[in-house]
Amino acid sequence: MNQSTQPQGAALQTSSRQIGLRDIVALIIRRKWIILAISLSITAVATVSTLLSAERITASARVMVIGRDPETPTFDRIATNWDLVMSTAAQVASSMPVAEAAAIALYDSVRVIAAADPDFPAVDSVGQLKRVLLRNVSCNQVGESNILNIMFSHVSERFALLAVDAIMKAYIDFNTFSQQNQPAIEYYTEQISNVQTEIESLLNERAGIYNRAGALSLETNANSTIGHIRGVENAMYQARSNREGYESHFQHLLAAIREDPTYVPLTGENGALIFQTTRARLEDAQLKLSEARTKYREDSEWVQRSQSVVDDALATLLHERDNYVRDMEIKVQEHLAREKSYSEALASQLASLATYPDVQKSIESLDMRIRAQYDLLEALQLKRGEVRLKAQTDSRISNLFPLDEPFIAASVAGSKKILYLALSILFAITLSLIVAWFIDSQDHRILDRMQAERSLDVPVLGSISSDQK
Repeated sequence: MNQSTQPQGAALQTSSRQIGLRDIVALIIRRKWIILAISLSITAVATVSTLLSAERITASARVMVIGRDPETPTFDRIATNWDLVMSTAAQVASSMPVAEAAAIALYDSVRVIAAADPDFPAVDSVGQLKRVLLRNVSCNQVGESNILNIMFSHVSERFALLAVDAIMKAYIDFNTFSQQNQPAIEYYTEQISNVQTEIESLLNERAGIYNRAGALSLETNANSTIGHIRGVENAMYQARSNREGYESHFQHLLAAIREDPTYVPLTGENGALIFQTTRARLEDAQLKLSEARTKYREDSEWVQRSQSVVDDALATLLHERDNYVRDMEIKVQEHLAREKSYSEALASQLASLATYPDVQKSIESLDMRIRAQYDLLEALQLKRGEVRLKAQTDSRISNLFPLDEPFIAASVAGSKKILYLALSILFAITLSLIVAWFIDSQDHRILDRMQAERSLDVPVLGSISSDQK
């Protein structure tokens, strides 16, 4: 039988059949070169990489994070978003400011130890040490707790322990310093100085005006007139507000009547119900008219009488509405006249005030500015006091607490290297078998007697090899 024969449906029958041990053995024999090439290549690369890799030690230190400031307790039962708190803590602990502070604190010790121990890693500068710390540090949350695990990996066990201890302490110090907010203290101090300078300038200007004009006896009369003017202004603004409210209500009422001549408001200008009795009588008459129309003809006497009652009730309601509209118009005119009277009185008072010396106006303007500056100065001093009190808090009062001394958490050494090499070999064999199976599944040729019997579903009595054709 020809080896290149491809019966119709052979691929479908082959794929639908489950793969057994004989199929796997046959696959390995047919695709042995592909399997050997892939598995040996991956195994060789993994072996070289594992043997050349240096042993790495991972040191760890754990810090407990409290979700509030210890010096400002809160009694609100608000749930803490620990995912956000711990994620922020992990980012800050592995950040550049913390690494720089740890490098500064660790640099002298590293230089001394490296000079005495040739196997200890040496660094040339604080910047290089900072880069080493940033490259090898990692932080994560321990389970779902509020404990932050700081880890540092290095080939030197001693260096790893020193580095993770320095990073932990630098992180705690940085957290305490960031809560002190020294830039805010400097900002408020600068603003307070500027405000004090402005107040001194205004006081000097006020004293200069008094010295030049010599006017110190008009304050009582001016204050009395100004107080009267403020009272008239308040009354005028109140009258204007009432007048605008009545005008708005009146204009909307006229607009509704223009659109619907039979429109009757439900409430008055103060929200009170109006026309209750007349409206109830109209609704009762309309109900009786509807009942009469269901019982009698439209031209009957009962229907005509009911219609007459409805018309009378509607006319009475519209007459009351017109009276209400006229009353609203009178009220608008009254409030307009009252506002005009207040406006004339205010103009008269302002005209009388204009006769006072201009120096008094300048003095009052300066006094208002000085009072505003004093209020601003008081607010700035209070805020600076709050920030300064927090900044002077003892550094031992912190929301971060180290739980233990740095310790060795893991190491990649001899036994683990053998484990990694074994896993690499297993991966290489598995991957090579998968690739060989994929290539074999794309080849639909019949290569042996077993494939022919399975594809044709008939027994094969004999075969002719390629050299007997």
